[in-house]
Amino acid sequence: MNLQALHKLSPLAFTALLGCVLGCSTGKAPTEPPGTNPITNGSVTWYVDAVNGSTFGDGTTPETAFNTIQQGANIALPGDTVLVADGTYLNSGAPTLDVKTPGTAGAYITYTAAPGAHPVLTGDKTYDIVDFETTAQYIVFEGFTVVGDNAEITLAQAQKYESEPGEYPEYNGNCINAAADPTAAAQPHHLKILNNIVENCSGQAIGGSADYFTISGNTVFNSAWYDAYGESAISIFGTYDTNPSDTTTPYKVIVTGNIIYGNQEFIPWVKEQKITDGEGIIVDSNYNQSYDPDLGYPSYTGRTLIANNVVYQNGSSAIEVFESAHVDIVNNSTYGNDISPAEPNRGELGLSNLNDVNIFNNILYSPSGGNPFVLGTSCSTCKVDYNLYYGGPVNLAGGKMGPHDITADPLYVAPNASVPANVSLKLSHGSPAIGAGTPMLAPTTDINGNPRPTTPGGAVTMGAYSQ
Repeated sequence: MNLQALHKLSPLAFTALLGCVLGCSTGKAPTEPPGTNPITNGSVTWYVDAVNGSTFGDGTTPETAFNTIQQGANIALPGDTVLVADGTYLNSGAPTLDVKTPGTAGAYITYTAAPGAHPVLTGDKTYDIVDFETTAQYIVFEGFTVVGDNAEITLAQAQKYESEPGEYPEYNGNCINAAADPTAAAQPHHLKILNNIVENCSGQAIGGSADYFTISGNTVFNSAWYDAYGESAISIFGTYDTNPSDTTTPYKVIVTGNIIYGNQEFIPWVKEQKITDGEGIIVDSNYNQSYDPDLGYPSYTGRTLIANNVVYQNGSSAIEVFESAHVDIVNNSTYGNDISPAEPNRGELGLSNLNDVNIFNNILYSPSGGNPFVLGTSCSTCKVDYNLYYGGPVNLAGGKMGPHDITADPLYVAPNASVPANVSLKLSHGSPAIGAGTPMLAPTTDINGNPRPTTPGGAVTMGAYSQ
């Protein structure tokens, strides 16, 4: 038995297990292949229950559950699941979940809500509620509600401390973050952030610079309001390439099937003393050191997919790609973004200084007088076609619309619902977006997992919904 993991158990669990080490027999010697839990000889479920659990529980049954998620994180090994019951989980002054232990390619560590449960993770004066350290690899995080501090902060309070963001994490806290560090021996990779609700984060809702990074099925709203670092709802920044020789993985960064609204910056970026960002989704600076020497590592070689997202009523662009390459933007539906008076004319889709970007099957509906699509610089290696634009002029910086692009009202079902959560960007019968797209790069299913059928001529429906 590997006692390195045993020492992390509670005193109760240690005593029970030590007794078996000295005197119990299973009838045969256990095998311990690499990547399995040394105590259980394979995958194990660790139970967490904020209401009924205990600091002294051993986590091995619902009746002896831990009462913090971090207890599970401290002991979970490759192949394990940390199963979290209903309740509110909070760690004052530090991340509520700080993930350091890696899984393996064949045995992810999974943090997930128990069946039917809706656990809430929140923070108190911490820069990250969920923090993936540089050693966090092969991790799944699924089914949680992560709530930041926005509801307890006023704009006046945030403005009072905007020049000292390093001293006030409550105004600058991210909800879920992974950050590469070129000076570290390991980098975060193979992280899956799935089917969570992430809300009211003073800073970034979900993001960072992990490689092989999947952010899918999440609902993200009312975030990035009070941060002084220019954050957005979903932010992929300066991605570190852990395996540049991998030329077979189609997409290493995947942002798909998310619903994103109400995110906006109200505080100036401390570096430039002006309000920036507040996008729904941004792929930011993956040129890395060739754009910003401080990033300290080469340009990212992996490909990024942004598809099947529904993005509306955010401060800046619904989707932005800045100083980056190798991105496919396909079958997204947007409406009424770029509402911040501090950053006008950024477009529903805003692109600048980029290379090798494909843009197909998107519905980009700007506020009246806004811009559905802004291409800040020309891009000879970009392909733009089969998109629908509405609400204002397209500004392609000397470029031109694709031959199959159209300008028309997409006939969304309920784009102006009085309650933001009730907005629907599904298509009404007779929408010009139905059957007007291309199967090229189109996901086989839509945001709801429905098949994306093609017409006899091979066309698909534009936007995130197949019909």
